[in-house]
Amino acid sequence: MNENWLVGVLASGEAEDADRLRPRARAIFAAVSGAQMIAHGRNEIAAYDDVIAAYRGSSLLP
Repeated sequence: MNENWLVGVLASGEAEDADRLRPRARAIFAAVSGAQMIAHGRNEIAAYDDVIAAYRGSSLLP
């Protein structure tokens, strides 16, 4: 369900091939899940923001 939603967001209403976007959607979902696990493990919400900012800074996330 989350991957399908991300595919829709990545397509931005354009006629993009969902199969082509699915691997990127899966990678984004995995990255966000990983950031959540790091923040939870550290019991530090700011760690989530730091990881997401690093992903965005390196163009791994939109």
